[in-house]
Amino acid sequence: MDSRGLAVLRELAVWRDQEARRRNKPRRTVMKDDALVEIARRVPRSASAVLALRGIPPNLGERSAESIAERVGQGLAVPERDRPRIEFAPPLDEQGAALVELLSAVVRARALEENLPPSLLANQEDLRALAARRHFSSRDALESASPLFSGWRGELIGDILRDVLAGRLGVRWDAEKGRLTLSSF
Repeated sequence: MDSRGLAVLRELAVWRDQEARRRNKPRRTVMKDDALVEIARRVPRSASAVLALRGIPPNLGERSAESIAERVGQGLAVPERDRPRIEFAPPLDEQGAALVELLSAVVRARALEENLPPSLLANQEDLRALAARRHFSSRDALESASPLFSGWRGELIGDILRDVLAGRLGVRWDAEKGRLTLSSF
């Protein structure tokens, strides 16, 4: 999907979230993701055109279809410079892939310490992006490239990731405790 379609899709997602809150229902019951993508691809500009699309819930109603057509128009009106873009991470070499596995183990060990799901601290895309940027010469450049070093995630995992990337911290199996632990070198 191009940037124009992504701008429309973003507007539709906002509409769906607002509608779900208004109805006090899960988002997926208002409209499924596939239907939103179909609308963003077809860009219907009228309620009747929305209702004619494949995948649109039969009980959508004229009023909701009009709101959707308005959101499509708002998405189309977003200037080029403000449209969302999809950025693909560069492919990783073998060392980068190995680093992602190491960082995943570090995140998992830290998540176990905090009794949190690892994906809450860092998802695979976060770790891939970090591994792809591992050659940044300055610490500031590396940290500004990742959300893992700021906010609450920065507090929970940022210093640990810095130490791992600097070679000062690693993961080991603690046989006495029967678990992964983080240890300094």
